[in-house]
Amino acid sequence: MTVEDPLPGFPPLPDGAATVPDAGSLLRLVRSLDTAVLEARHGALHAAVVLDGRDVLDGYLEHAGTVETGAEVLDRLDGVPLPAVRVLRLPAALVRALPWYWRAPARVMVGPGCWMDGELLLRSFARAGQHGVVCVRAGDALGAVFVEEEVVLGGYRGGGDRVGGVGEVLPLFEDRGALVVARLEARDAAAGARPRDRERVLDDVEAAIRAELHDHAAPAVAVFREAPATAEGLLEAAARLEAMRLRMISPERMRAVAERARQVIAAAR
Repeated sequence: MTVEDPLPGFPPLPDGAATVPDAGSLLRLVRSLDTAVLEARHGALHAAVVLDGRDVLDGYLEHAGTVETGAEVLDRLDGVPLPAVRVLRLPAALVRALPWYWRAPARVMVGPGCWMDGELLLRSFARAGQHGVVCVRAGDALGAVFVEEEVVLGGYRGGGDRVGGVGEVLPLFEDRGALVVARLEARDAAAGARPRDRERVLDDVEAAIRAELHDHAAPAVAVFREAPATAEGLLEAAARLEAMRLRMISPERMRAVAERARQVIAAAR
């Protein structure tokens, strides 16, 4: 069952993740990117292109009252000047999840005053067999939390300066008129879904670990590189990582790194 969807068509994006490109041309810029979101705003045109491993995963475009989606959106940017473009370097799991905003239907809407605990409500949508984006709208402010199975992949506020977890959007619940809309779909119904090989998953996990542990990352990375080539094997490696004790790294930080690894694994399943 779907519900009436009051959210804007264009996805919210965090300003803090955006950079101004310096590539000479749009073509050179696209060729230089790996996993990122390309946003273009020029006149009546507003577009987002999702790049995954230098492949165009999906796109969303609004122009003169019309909407287009799909990889072909990139072609519509021909002629857009480079100063009208910015690059958003989000965590890889969020980049791949962004199309859920315009692909997944609105399944649940929770009106103002119908919730007691905002965090508990948001996390309740992280359930087996589904993925999607849960949005909180308060006035002109819009926050998004992306969920995959039982995992919260991340969250941010449109125009915000940070990308994090559920906590990034909780301040919106201070507005008693806040509205929650969940756009959800079964995982096997995901439009444009495609399998990802083990090496890419491991590369994403390794990048997440090195971003957190820096010079101390090698033993943690080895745990995953030696794990069985299955989702269950990688999740077991995450449990081993959580129990690891590295010099100068607190147990709390190890737990956070393990949870980040689980998010990456869940996003790839």
